[in-house]
Amino acid sequence: MDSPIGEFAETKINKLIKKINDEVNSDDVQIKKEINLIGDPVIREKLSIMLQNKNSSTKSKDEEVSNLLNEISKLKAEIKELKNDY
Repeated sequence: MDSPIGEFAETKINKLIKKINDEVNSDDVQIKKEINLIGDPVIREKLSIMLQNKNSSTKSKDEEVSNLLNEISKLKAEIKELKNDY
C-alpha cells in the first residue's frame, strides 16, 4: 500500500468526490454528513470546499438561466408590441 490512508478510506473518499462532482446529485445534506465523518481535517476541509464550489457554481448557472428567461420574456413582449404598431 503506497497511500498514507487505508484502501477502504480511499475508496470511500473517491466515491464521495464522485458524488460531489455529480451535477445531478442534489442530496447535499447527506454529502455533508459523510464529509463530517472523515477524521482527517485536511481531507474534510478540501471536500467541504469542493461541495461549496459546486453549489455556488450551480447557483450562478441557475441565476444566469433565470436572467436569460426574463430577457426572453421582455423581448417577446417587445416583439408583440412592435407587431401591434404595424
